[in-house]
Amino acid sequence: MASIVERPRKGGKSTFQVKWRQDGSGWQSEKFGDRPRAEQFKSLVDAHGPPANARLTDRTTAMCGCFADR
Repeated sequence: MASIVERPRKGGKSTFQVKWRQDGSGWQSEKFGDRPRAEQFKSLVDAHGPPANARLTDRTTAMCGCFADR
């Protein structure tokens, strides 16, 4: 199961970090500039499991389209 952590930045903006466990080997994460995209990625991880290599692949990016403006 994935979680979202809001990370405030200087200047008032925040980034949103999606965190999940990768095959019991520790925490993995991806950062997003807005909450809706982080929520979309979290939903994908919760429904289908994390990306196979713990980093985003071109296939994952194409499947959800939520990384285009990162």
